[in-house]
Amino acid sequence: MGNTMTITLFPRAEGQKFDFERYKKEGDITERTGSQASGGPRGLGDPYDRTLNKKEEDPLIPQRVMDISKTVLCKELGDELDQCIWDQGAVMMFFRCVEQRDSSNLCLTTNFGDPELHAAVKEEYLNERSHYRTTGIKQKRYMMGKFMPRDTMIDPPLDKERKYR
Repeated sequence: MGNTMTITLFPRAEGQKFDFERYKKEGDITERTGSQASGGPRGLGDPYDRTLNKKEEDPLIPQRVMDISKTVLCKELGDELDQCIWDQGAVMMFFRCVEQRDSSNLCLTTNFGDPELHAAVKEEYLNERSHYRTTGIKQKRYMMGKFMPRDTMIDPPLDKERKYR
């Protein structure tokens, strides 16, 4: 019936049926690395691994930094902007809420560029991931894609110097 064309999505050596390059071999154990890692006490990955993969490093940590900036560090300025928008209306906010908008955006930009905040959020995430890999219990920081802030009375997010901990 005519010529057929075969497309090879994952090129392998001639006669090789299994792609060994995706797996890391340590001694007698072959372990999958990356987001599908296994091992550890519950088969969820090594709880002592302190490295981030690309998905955790690029979208996850910056999103957490922005969520923490909005809900904890710049909350008062955001509330002022929301109140101004509520008072002035959706059309006039572009002309009458400029100061509040600029101060809120400056706070968010300053916090997003803060390397100390990035380091604190990264450390918090690594501790949560380590806890999950050890116990199998996830922390309730995100539920259905929505950021869940801490209970500030029991666990205040800021130390005495107003730095995120």
